[in-house]
Amino acid sequence: MTKEELLLWGEKTVQLYNKIADNRSRENTPAFYTQSDLNKIIGVNSVDILIAGINPGSGSTYQQMIENPNWGINSATGMTAEQLISGNFGRNLQYGNCTNWSRHHTWPYFMKLKRFFKEIEEPNILDDESRFVLTNASFFNTVKENELSQSLLKATLPQTIDLVRRIKPKMIVWLSGRKAFYRLSSMPMDGLSFKYDKKHNPIMARIYMGTFNGIPCFGVPHPSAPLTTEERTLIAKFFSYVFNYKSIEEIDLNSLESFCINEIQAYHKRLNGKKVVSIKNNIDTKNIEQSILKRKESYIYNNGNRIRKDENARYGITIANSCIYVRQAYEDKYKKPQINPNDNIVIEKLKKKEYKGCKGWLGFRKLTDFGNTKEKIEQKVMKEIDILFDLLDF
Repeated sequence: MTKEELLLWGEKTVQLYNKIADNRSRENTPAFYTQSDLNKIIGVNSVDILIAGINPGSGSTYQQMIENPNWGINSATGMTAEQLISGNFGRNLQYGNCTNWSRHHTWPYFMKLKRFFKEIEEPNILDDESRFVLTNASFFNTVKENELSQSLLKATLPQTIDLVRRIKPKMIVWLSGRKAFYRLSSMPMDGLSFKYDKKHNPIMARIYMGTFNGIPCFGVPHPSAPLTTEERTLIAKFFSYVFNYKSIEEIDLNSLESFCINEIQAYHKRLNGKKVVSIKNNIDTKNIEQSILKRKESYIYNNGNRIRKDENARYGITIANSCIYVRQAYEDKYKKPQINPNDNIVIEKLKKKEYKGCKGWLGFRKLTDFGNTKEKIEQKVMKEIDILFDLLDF
C-alpha cells in the first residue's frame, strides 16, 4: 500500500465519521480513533494478521477529544486523515510527548495478546509492525462493547471492510470472538460476506472459525479476559496450526479435531496434575470484602462497594470479585470515564505495586495477594487502601 492510497482511505473515513458527528453533534458522538500506526504498513502488499475488536474500550465524546490538547485536533476541521492513519495518536507529556500507540509494547493487554501468537514463529509477529494491523470494527469508543449501537456499527463498518480490502490480511482475528461473530453474523450489508458454521463452532474451547469476505477469520476471547495459562496456551497452539492455511477449506477438520482433542486432553491432564491446592482457595473473600467495606463505610460512594478519599477525588477503589480495583471515580458525576492524562501515570504507579491491567480498570490485585489468612489479608488491604488514597491524590 502506498501513502497516497492510505491517505485516500483515511480521507474517506474521517469524512464519514465527522459527518456522523456533525449530524449527531460532537457532544453526543463518541470519540474515535484507530489503534496501530498504519504508516508502518506503507510499502507492504499484504499483512500477515489483522487483529480487531468490536470498538475501542474507552469512554469520551468527540467534543471532549477535540478539547483535549493531547490529541491536537483542530476544532474547525475535526480529525484529519493524517491523524487517523497514525493510530492511537494521543500524546502524553509524561512519556516525552510520544503517542499512546508508541508505548503499546508496555500495555499489559498487548503483552497478553502477543502470547496468542507465540507458537507461530520467532520472533513474534507482533514485534514487527509491518506484519500486523490492530484495529476495530468501528472506531467509535465506548466503555463497554454493548454500548455501541448496531446502527453506528453498521454505518462505520464499511470503512473497516475497505481497510481489509486494501491491506489484504492473510488471516483476521476477532477479539471477544463470540460477541464479534454474533454481531457480524446478525448484520447483513452490501460488501460484507461473513460466514461461519454455527453447528461446529466454537471449534476449540472458546475459539471460533469462519470467513470474512473469503479471508480465514478466527474469534478468540479478549486478551484481558480472565483466562488461565492453559487456555492461553491452547489459543497459541491453535494459531500455530492454522496460520499457514490460505483458506479454511484447506484445513483438514478431522486433523484439526484430533489436534484439538489432544490439546484439550493435555490441558485437563495438566490441571489434574496440580494436586497441591493453595490454602488461599479456602478463604472466604466475600466475607473479607464485606468487613473491609464496613470499616471504610464513611468513604463509600455511588455503589456499596466503591470507595474514594473524598468527594473531590478523581480516582476510586472498588472491592469486589475477590479483588481490589482502581479506576476513575466518575460514577456519580458522569456516565463514562473522562479523558484524563493522569490515567497513564496511575497505571505506571500501580504496575510498580504489582497491579495488573484489566479492561475497564487502571489496575487490580487479588485480595489473596495480600496474605494467606483472613486476618492478614484484611489488615494489609486496609493499609493498602490508605496508601492508594495518597497515591491517587492528584
